[in-house]
Amino acid sequence: VELDTKMIMGLCVVLCALLCDGIYGPYQNKIKTKAQEQGSKVTGFHNMFNMNIWQGTFAIFFVLVTGELPKVISFIERHPPVLIKLLNLGIAMSFGQVFIFQMQAGFGALTVTKTTTVRKLLSVVFSVWYFGHSLKLLQWVGVGMVFLSEPAGKLLGNKVKPGGARQPTPAPQQSGQTVGDIEAMLLRRGAQ
Repeated sequence: VELDTKMIMGLCVVLCALLCDGIYGPYQNKIKTKAQEQGSKVTGFHNMFNMNIWQGTFAIFFVLVTGELPKVISFIERHPPVLIKLLNLGIAMSFGQVFIFQMQAGFGALTVTKTTTVRKLLSVVFSVWYFGHSLKLLQWVGVGMVFLSEPAGKLLGNKVKPGGARQPTPAPQQSGQTVGDIEAMLLRRGAQ
């Protein structure tokens, strides 16, 4: 595979998206925990609204700065049926966002990360099968690693702190404790 300018730009965008995913999910957990300490409740819809406001603001800014808006309008004028497809995409994305943000609010960033990673991987594997492509051995090893990471983590059964000391995963102390409560407790421990 030859690395041209577009390939490098695409890889940079993917790395930036991964970086943002790594920052945003735990930060949402932090906001949720802080709000709970103050007696407030942050729902998935709060997070979704705020994320969409900022994404929309940045998207409009970049479309105006890069001069892409006239190209988009011109394309839509030449191909009006695309509006129906854009509307369908918007509706599907809205439902998907509700699902993801509600999952994040209820179960935390780690669960969302695992779910979206498996969904993306299943999409790739399905695409490879559907279009008759093939994967190399190392690519299949990567697929296996993603699918086996969760069972391997459960099999090991304990966490490793940054200093290297092993620490057992805490069990719920009362029946009303949720996965999000346990994740928040682990985050507080990790910050100490």
